[in-house]
Amino acid sequence: MTDRDCQKQQIATEFGRAASTYNAHAIVQQTYARSLLQLINKYESVLPEGAVLEIGCGTGFVSQGLMQRFGQRQLFITDLSPEMVRFCRSSFPISDHRMVAFASLDGEQIHQLPANLPAQYAAIVSGFALQWFKHPQKSLRHWIDRLPIGGCLFLSFPTKDCFPEWRAICQQLQIPCTANLLPDPAQLLQSLPDSVAVLHATTESEMLTYAGVTDFFRSLKAIGAGTSQTQQQLSPRQMKQLIQGWDAQLSGKLQIRYQVALWAIQRCV
Repeated sequence: MTDRDCQKQQIATEFGRAASTYNAHAIVQQTYARSLLQLINKYESVLPEGAVLEIGCGTGFVSQGLMQRFGQRQLFITDLSPEMVRFCRSSFPISDHRMVAFASLDGEQIHQLPANLPAQYAAIVSGFALQWFKHPQKSLRHWIDRLPIGGCLFLSFPTKDCFPEWRAICQQLQIPCTANLLPDPAQLLQSLPDSVAVLHATTESEMLTYAGVTDFFRSLKAIGAGTSQTQQQLSPRQMKQLIQGWDAQLSGKLQIRYQVALWAIQRCV
């Protein structure tokens, strides 16, 4: 098993462990699931016939809306974590499953889809998954390849401008920052093939408030997002220094900035 495979297994395991605590802590994810569903609703009428694929379902924030909007289409709801898939599936009444299939799927390997899944989709939807991919540019191209002409890709993802407070305090304290490097939406847009039209591409910012630094790090762990892909790891002494140094500078509660990209991309040729 390669280092990347081991890391993916760790990511899947951490999200699986967090399935029962995810909903209570995934505030940003829930907010932008609603935004993503609103975006889908805006462009639903342009979609051709065909199935819909969700990549990275988590506990089902987006899945529930997809079931309501695409009740007459076959839906394929997937996630890297088998535990998340099971949790998502258990969240909906059995009667809602008549046109829905659930499966564990690595969204980076969509170019090697299992034989039991369709080769093309009228829409591919992904909320807060792209940031975990090692090669997001390649993944986007593979996703677009799975769309017919007129098919759309709807996605949201946190951008490189998240967590400036975390990065600043680490620089100030001269401690390695273990925050993951997140996608640059401008670079990703430039890398899209000529075969697509950008129907919608915006970034939105939101501030979340935490009781303190420890509460912030616990919230990341509670949603399964505690895996650092930076190859950096803080020693217990460094972690203590970070928490105490950061808390000492707070005048009240901790505020953390998130920036999220919302896209609708249509294949034209």
